[in-house]
Amino acid sequence: MSHLKSGAIRALVVFSTSWPELEKMGVPLTSKLYGFSARNLSAVVGPPNLPEPVRKKLEDALAKAMKDPATIEKLEKIGELIEYKTGAQIRDVAVKVQAEQLEIGKILDKVKK
Repeated sequence: MSHLKSGAIRALVVFSTSWPELEKMGVPLTSKLYGFSARNLSAVVGPPNLPEPVRKKLEDALAKAMKDPATIEKLEKIGELIEYKTGAQIRDVAVKVQAEQLEIGKILDKVKK
């Protein structure tokens, strides 16, 4: 974000459904220009069959960290959007994102022809 704000680099377009910081800088959304957007999920993942007490402890620690003002400030400085979800919630979102990405592929395939 600091490079964008200083003018060292310039963002051309926002693929995300929204990125308020960049939108304030006048960077257009692909949804408005081309009719699609993409989401890039950030998540903490563990191995299959992770014991439930370990999974729960990790999820609780992450939830707590995502409410910590110092953590929030650091994430905002690098332009991260802060939206905590539980493991079950992010799994549901990931399934939707996969379907969205398949649709984007279809749109891009039409554009290249």
